[in-house]
Amino acid sequence: MTTNAPIAAEALAEAIPFDFESLELSVKPSSEWSIRSLDRLERGYITSWLELVLPEKSYAAILDADLKPEAISRLVVAVQRAAGVRGN
Repeated sequence: MTTNAPIAAEALAEAIPFDFESLELSVKPSSEWSIRSLDRLERGYITSWLELVLPEKSYAAILDADLKPEAISRLVVAVQRAAGVRGN
């Protein structure tokens, strides 16, 4: 069972599904994010951060989509919204 409610997903430790520009992706609940993933985000290593917070299948999907830089910026916002966190 998967849920799109961040609070419920955190309680169940389940990935949160979301759509991004016709890609069906999911993000790990923010309670499962490691200090390493937060460090990568703070340092601006976005692809490393995405690799750590997206399940393997979702990360492979964005690699296959060969997103351009402006799409990656939108993806970061979409991931944060799906996870129920706000970024800078």
